[in-house]
Amino acid sequence: MRFEIGQNVEAFKTFHEAEFVCQTYGLTRLGLESKLRLAESMMRLRKYSKARDKIYETIEKAKQYGKLERIIDSLALLAEIEHKEGNLVKALDISNGLVNEIETVIRQGFEDSKRLISYHQKIYDYLKNVVTYEILLGRLDDAFTKLDYAKSISLHYHVPMDNGVYNHNVANSGSHYVDGLKSQIGKDRLLMNVMLTNEKLYVFTLNSDGLQLFRKEIDSDSLRKTVNAYVDTLHNTVEVFNRYNVNTIDNHFKSTTQLGHRLFQELMGWPELRTILEKVNVIYLIPDEFLYKIPFATLVVNDSEPISYLVHKVDVVNLQSASFLVSQNAMLQESDMNNLRALISADPNFQEMDSFVSDLKKSIPVSKIMTIEKDEVQKEEVIEKLSENFDVYVFSGHSVANPVDPELSYIDVFVRNSSGANSKKFKIKLSDLRALKWSSPTLVLLVGCETASGKLYRGSGFLGLQNLLLSQGAQNVLASLWKIDAAQAIPQTRDYLHLYLESFNPSLALRKTQIKAINYLNNHTYYRNPHPYFWGANILYSKYLTSN
Repeated sequence: MRFEIGQNVEAFKTFHEAEFVCQTYGLTRLGLESKLRLAESMMRLRKYSKARDKIYETIEKAKQYGKLERIIDSLALLAEIEHKEGNLVKALDISNGLVNEIETVIRQGFEDSKRLISYHQKIYDYLKNVVTYEILLGRLDDAFTKLDYAKSISLHYHVPMDNGVYNHNVANSGSHYVDGLKSQIGKDRLLMNVMLTNEKLYVFTLNSDGLQLFRKEIDSDSLRKTVNAYVDTLHNTVEVFNRYNVNTIDNHFKSTTQLGHRLFQELMGWPELRTILEKVNVIYLIPDEFLYKIPFATLVVNDSEPISYLVHKVDVVNLQSASFLVSQNAMLQESDMNNLRALISADPNFQEMDSFVSDLKKSIPVSKIMTIEKDEVQKEEVIEKLSENFDVYVFSGHSVANPVDPELSYIDVFVRNSSGANSKKFKIKLSDLRALKWSSPTLVLLVGCETASGKLYRGSGFLGLQNLLLSQGAQNVLASLWKIDAAQAIPQTRDYLHLYLESFNPSLALRKTQIKAINYLNNHTYYRNPHPYFWGANILYSKYLTSN
């Protein structure tokens, strides 16, 4: 429903004719959509009064036929008209009704789950408009809370809350919600919630010092191009090394560094924000839109020698929603080392896998290779085995993140039979993982290619393995944004587990692992420089605050 100025009159004529045709032939659904598009074209021609009348007419028809989605669309457009006329308070009043209708749609659900996901993305745009209205009125607590609400319901499932659902009453009590988060986050951790519009970047920061909002004018398309250029440059690293030429490799590192620094400046470059980052140890990051593609730990804070990355300053943890921290109440408890149990799916083709398993068994004595004491094993038995209560799960194997249909994404799980001599490979898809019955495993490690990828949804990030494992009960999931060679993946995973078992702090363990890899690459005659591709793929997704 976006039209250039020169197209508005033509759009008005087109949708006026479409409305007449739909009324003539009794096309209810298309008729409601035509009325809405006609109302929008009126709004763009600044015929606000006529647009309102058409919207109210649409709402009455939508109620008559039980079309809740069209009611939501109508209320969103009505609020936008009030905003354009400067009636922000009225726009917010209408938006509260919008949230009520959204909750009704979510409770009733859709027969087609893919349609539900698609419509949640549309709702996300509407709710971001509501956040903007709150910001313009200076109500930052409410703006932050409604942004978090928008991101939580843009997921394909509901984020659990203490009462079982995330409802609009929470979203409308901003100061209470923010105060609860402040008391849990403390002073040396920082929650960052990002929102993008076509013209502006908003970054909310929250810790015990309070809630702040950083904002700037941007060109969203230009920022997207920079993000894509950075990600593409990272992915091209392997090809550059395959053609091994010292000058080309050095120039590639220089280009990567420049893009990483440019992104840091664009996304976190406010002097006041940089001062805050100097005072905290951990950032809990909730990105937005295409920013989910970025491995934030690799962003370059200082591009002069010695180069420093964000990972040199802070632990970086990805959150899907701050509501996780509220609902989980919110501290990760240290595990009892003597009672830890680990389950390992070991790809026999991975180099150093045997030594990795041996080391893990020394660190966690109750570590078991995926084994089912039968000659013929069925997938249902694999899911049943995975559902046993282990504290740590390690999946080493190939995976495929399907960017079109995330339900077809899968990870290879290897199961040994009764003899233990051979492993059988099972492709475990997202749809299979929904049958998992986990209690609350502390850590899940996905050692494979693109295990943190999937289909990118603008409000909730990549829908893939990591999202589903968190929703099934995992407290922390470590996954990779791109394929990592086993020569790098296995040693880094080994280092990570050792460091994790020293502190039971998953974010600190990742930071130390990545800094160790940076130092190794920086001093290696073959790699020459710490190319982020080789150390920055792993992303930590969490539902808990780590200990100080």
